[in-house]
Amino acid sequence: MSGQIYNTIITAHALIIIFFIVIPVLIGGFGNYLIPIQLGAPDLIYGRVNLLRFWLMPRGILLLLESIRAEGGSGTR
Repeated sequence: MSGQIYNTIITAHALIIIFFIVIPVLIGGFGNYLIPIQLGAPDLIYGRVNLLRFWLMPRGILLLLESIRAEGGSGTR
């Protein structure tokens, strides 16, 4: 039983770090800052898509954390 809890916590930690910290920082850094500078554009072209990502991220984090309560945990077996 305790091994399953450990696996669930470690898997949730890895998913949170990868999908909610590393990837948004890379997309935010390259997609929102560097690419418009390289293209010479004054602003983002698809600002609404970027805003959608911003509003969906907290919901995704909540779903991931709520999945820990499920029987199998978050992505563990």
